[in-house]
Amino acid sequence: MKQRLTTVDVYCIVCDLQKIVSSRITNVYDGNDSKIYFLKIGSGQNKKMLYLESGIRVNETELEFKVFRDFPSSFASKMRKHLKNKRIVSIKQIGYDRIIQLQIGEGEFKNYLIIELHSSGNILLTDNEYKILSQLRHHIYDETNTKKYPIEKFSSQNKDSIYGNLKKILERDSTHEECDDILDNISKNPAAIIIKKNNKYIDFRSHLFHSSELGDIIMFNNYNLAIDSYFNMNSKSKTEHKVTEKEKKNKKKINKEDRKENHMKNQASNLLKKSNKLEDKATIIENNYVVIQNLIDY
Repeated sequence: MKQRLTTVDVYCIVCDLQKIVSSRITNVYDGNDSKIYFLKIGSGQNKKMLYLESGIRVNETELEFKVFRDFPSSFASKMRKHLKNKRIVSIKQIGYDRIIQLQIGEGEFKNYLIIELHSSGNILLTDNEYKILSQLRHHIYDETNTKKYPIEKFSSQNKDSIYGNLKKILERDSTHEECDDILDNISKNPAAIIIKKNNKYIDFRSHLFHSSELGDIIMFNNYNLAIDSYFNMNSKSKTEHKVTEKEKKNKKKINKEDRKENHMKNQASNLLKKSNKLEDKATIIENNYVVIQNLIDY
């Protein structure tokens, strides 16, 4: 069962995401995990949600969005500060690797949002010169310049990785020319399939790699929908568990507050009873002042 995007998957999703280029980011939200964030793109009927999960995936999502935090995390706040109300200028794959870069804004106000989908993964926010403003997972990329993201290093990688991945999918040795033709066809039509076996989703790939021998095939018009459906189905129990745990914590918090409120009400009630008793005693003394005074004098 596929757990992460390959270099070919990243190429496919980047081709498909070109449709949101020039859209405006209207907000940034935390997900139900510290590695998950949502970019709200556009508004009204044109509203979309871009799902970012460090080390795993980037795609438009049809998930029913929930605000999981009362206040944004420091990383989400940083992204809001620099990205909110800016337009997405470009989306590209860096060096045919599992790295996606969003250029947001232009000129001196330009920022880059870099999502790494390999190994431990990371999400980084940089300025227009790739100076790191914030990163989800602290990592030193270059000992000689710890404050800058080494974009040149990653951009200089050739196509060997993506060629190798294509040959593995095709299960045969293919020429670079043939691989380039396949990539060109993907860029023109980023439709996708999900492969299903024994009622489980086991893989997703470009529609170009369709074969009935793989198992049951589910067709999708675009790569975004395929990835979203695949991971949402396979991560459903995990997601539901996290939401349930949050609900349990909220319920526990509410119960704690209820107990605290009841305790304060009981204390107030007891104080009122004591006050009433003292008031009754004072009334008796006042009404019998002469008798009490004679007793004292006697």
